[in-house]
Amino acid sequence: MGDSALESSYADPTIGIVQFNILAEGGAGGRYGLELLALARKPVHTGQERSEYGERLRHFVRYLRRSLYVHEWFHILQAAHYPFVYLDAVRQWNLYQDACDGVRMLPAPTISMRLPMNPLIRQTIEQSQRAYHVRIDPVARSVDVSGTQSEYLERGDISEAQLLEEDASIFQYRVEIGAAGTGAGYQQWLWERSRYRVVFDYLRTLFGDSDRAVALLPILVRAAYQTTLPMTAFAYLAGWSVFTGKPDTEAPEEAYALCMSRLEKLPMEHGDMPALEQMAGDDKFHMITDSDLAELCAAAPRSHPLNGLVQIVLKRRKDSQYPSWWFKPFTLFDRSRLSEDESLSALTPPLTIIRLLDRGVPLGHQAMLPNMEIAPADLRSDKRMWPGGLLMALARKQLVLGMFTEAMDVYRHWCPHNDCVDRSALCKRWPFVPDDWTNCGFPNFLTTLTDRRVASPDILAKLGG
Repeated sequence: MGDSALESSYADPTIGIVQFNILAEGGAGGRYGLELLALARKPVHTGQERSEYGERLRHFVRYLRRSLYVHEWFHILQAAHYPFVYLDAVRQWNLYQDACDGVRMLPAPTISMRLPMNPLIRQTIEQSQRAYHVRIDPVARSVDVSGTQSEYLERGDISEAQLLEEDASIFQYRVEIGAAGTGAGYQQWLWERSRYRVVFDYLRTLFGDSDRAVALLPILVRAAYQTTLPMTAFAYLAGWSVFTGKPDTEAPEEAYALCMSRLEKLPMEHGDMPALEQMAGDDKFHMITDSDLAELCAAAPRSHPLNGLVQIVLKRRKDSQYPSWWFKPFTLFDRSRLSEDESLSALTPPLTIIRLLDRGVPLGHQAMLPNMEIAPADLRSDKRMWPGGLLMALARKQLVLGMFTEAMDVYRHWCPHNDCVDRSALCKRWPFVPDDWTNCGFPNFLTTLTDRRVASPDILAKLGG
């Protein structure tokens, strides 16, 4: 991700949306990119022209930005396969709805200033970004994981978000080179441009072996996220690997199975499967089985976009095992293929949005690619209702973050209508920007969710709108 979601591509695994925002500067993509840019700059009126543009955008990202495509998609695969990521996604879904309901109880009829920070929202936001200090002592054979409040990160300070990002980076690296890769090769790949590397560097130093670090990192992360305390599980497995020299990384699937068996012996209090209503910071250690995951999926809101993906995963696997392509992704994600492998097509994100960013291209010129196979049965025949609902869910999340936190402050406003009387920081990422601001649906959206309306522009200026 970059400094603005408008200029960078990103995945939101809490909802299942991937957005590819492709910069068109400098004729990106060679001749094909230039032709695409020329098409984008033309007024698009007919359905056929829109369809052609959408298909070209899809082709551009899938095959000319293949590495980026795989990285962002993998974050959705993590949410569907890693039980704790899915648990967190469902919890956040419920929390954002509860937050909107809470605003309805406020006495003021308008939203005129940032609302008092909801402690559950703060905990949710901070949990994945919170740094933990991991201390592994090979001499004392001890492992310690503790939260750190320091502004300055030291070696051994790792967050849950970094675990997932570096897991995705190694997956991307292997697809890009078409092989399992080596430690030296991965280091070179990291150096070529700025990429996530905190966890890899920590393991490389800990093991004294970059080959072992790149081979073991995704295996440890995968096993750790089968639990309710992924950072604790990751540190315990890393320590066990240093103390014993296990597992053998030549057979990654067996190495993963051995890590799972070790976690069952983790020397700490084990608890039951946590409830959806409690937050991650209150969880006890628990190995989330496929049976637990099935019960969680049944208890989740019916409309959660990831439910369909999780149900497919549960049908395909047994005892939390992963197919071989998880360990050797280059066997399925092949650059030479003109279409995705059939086994992967059903696992595409609930919604993929592709935009070509250029001053001459209207924001509305985009491709929206929904995965209709996982839509609720009553929505599968409507290719507008399902993606529209997902965009509304994303808008709800961004609205809550804008009302209660500073998380949206770093983003620039999408909307070009500076004269809009309802313009504010709350609608920075409203996905349905109209040609005429008087036709904007955001005011009604805000009122529907919160029973409140936007305050006067002079007051809302305090929010950075």
